[in-house]
Amino acid sequence: FNFFDDGIGADFSLTNDRGGFEAHLATVESYVPQSGIPKKGINLMGTVSDTLANYLTLQAYRYQGQNGLAPIEDRFWRQGVQALYSRGNFQLGGAIQTGYDSSADGYGLGMLSSGGFVQASWTFNSATALYARYDDVYDPFNLRQTDGVLDLVLRPRRNMRLNLEGKRAQNRTNQFGAQLLFAY
Repeated sequence: FNFFDDGIGADFSLTNDRGGFEAHLATVESYVPQSGIPKKGINLMGTVSDTLANYLTLQAYRYQGQNGLAPIEDRFWRQGVQALYSRGNFQLGGAIQTGYDSSADGYGLGMLSSGGFVQASWTFNSATALYARYDDVYDPFNLRQTDGVLDLVLRPRRNMRLNLEGKRAQNRTNQFGAQLLFAY
């Protein structure tokens, strides 16, 4: 949810702070005001995660629900597993997800999808970090799409961030970008 759109939901959780275990069951209204799709039922998301030895976190999740697409409603699910290893200045994480939509196009065309990513990062200090990421997604409309990203994040001031990013897509096209973000 964001501050400007209504959203009704509840999060039921079980947490063991000393052991690093968490389980959540979230129920949310199946509605996104910006989409123009009408309200339709309740979506559910369940997550289970555990942190081992203070540096390895594993998580499994499932999200399922429905979209009031016309003329045929879409019932969907997404499920996946994630892992994050964090030690000192180094982090390595990744996720694998599969999914299904019963009416991906609004006309009853069912579709499986899948994807995942691997990301490594090194934090040099509180003002400089480097990220490398590889993404791989698949769906029958767009087939397999892969890309690699290298991102240098600089914080010239406490309330500012400069991102310098290079991206290489599977078709060997390169993109370069820069963003200056600030808060006040």
